[in-house]
Amino acid sequence: MRQPDPQSQRTPPIVVVVAGPAASGKTTLARTLAGCLHYALADLDEVTGPLVEELLSRLGEPAHALDQDLGREIRDSRYRTLAQVTRANLHVGVVVAAPCTREISTRSEWVRWCDALSPRGEEGVALIYLSSPPAVLAQRLATRGEPRDALKIRGVEESPRPAPGVAHFVVDGTGDPESETHAVLQSLGAAAREPGRLTCSS
Repeated sequence: MRQPDPQSQRTPPIVVVVAGPAASGKTTLARTLAGCLHYALADLDEVTGPLVEELLSRLGEPAHALDQDLGREIRDSRYRTLAQVTRANLHVGVVVAAPCTREISTRSEWVRWCDALSPRGEEGVALIYLSSPPAVLAQRLATRGEPRDALKIRGVEESPRPAPGVAHFVVDGTGDPESETHAVLQSLGAAAREPGRLTCSS
């Protein structure tokens, strides 16, 4: 499902959620969009990473424990922290980067997540979803070789992630980054230059 009328020049939403599976390119796209829109960037791993690393260290757990019971136990706290950081920066607008597997699975979950991110709820939030073939994701995970990805490679191959259950704009995770960024900006109603001449500040 793509958002209607991607060419319309409307006011961009105050929060842009960039979601997708591991290694789909969420952080890269989110950072680019934040620069183009002059928004703050709130990335789940960057916002909660230091505290999570300290917790894992104190408990003697490996990095991939986030994909096991411990990760599930602290998941809600991580997402609440991300929502609070987002709310603290609404005065400039925020691009949020996170898997959001549960948050985009159904409309009720999405409404709850939007309410946590913005006082305007759904009206103030747009969803951008990065999609890539499982084989591509597995290869990217293997190439980056991070300890926290130890359990993810088999997971993306055996259980491909379903598409979001709510309205979203799809980005081809294997496409040309500049062209895809341009398309996203248009879908958000933001001014953008033609592909090949896209200029965004960092």
